[in-house]
Amino acid sequence: MIIRKATIIDMPWANARYDELGFVNSDFNNEFIAIAQQSEERVGIGRLVNISDGIQELGGMYVADSHRKQGIARKIVDFLLEQRSPAHTIYCLAFEHLATFYKSCGFVEVKSPEKTPTEITTKIDWCQSQYPYGNTLLAINEKG
Repeated sequence: MIIRKATIIDMPWANARYDELGFVNSDFNNEFIAIAQQSEERVGIGRLVNISDGIQELGGMYVADSHRKQGIARKIVDFLLEQRSPAHTIYCLAFEHLATFYKSCGFVEVKSPEKTPTEITTKIDWCQSQYPYGNTLLAINEKG
């Protein structure tokens, strides 16, 4: 199992997975996208979306059903977090049933939601209208 940076060649596969899940498609030019691959098969994906200077959002996590419960999501998150600057704030809009997982990766509940960038609060509203799960706003290195 390897985790690697996505290439432009991976984008049709990545966005097809996101279409299946009802997630927003990736923008290769504004994201750092990680691919989990076993042999020649892509089995997972995650991304860091650039929101503004010093602010990113971790999301778009997907692991194929046949490869779940193998620690792949943790490896993807760890790989993505290794790519960030320690000074950056990373937000994560976690489905409530996955909040414990993200907290185990170093995320904490946002203390000052009123200071959260508009792009993040807009996405929270969108997620709540799109998915049947509740959402929890988490962050690493939250400012304020």
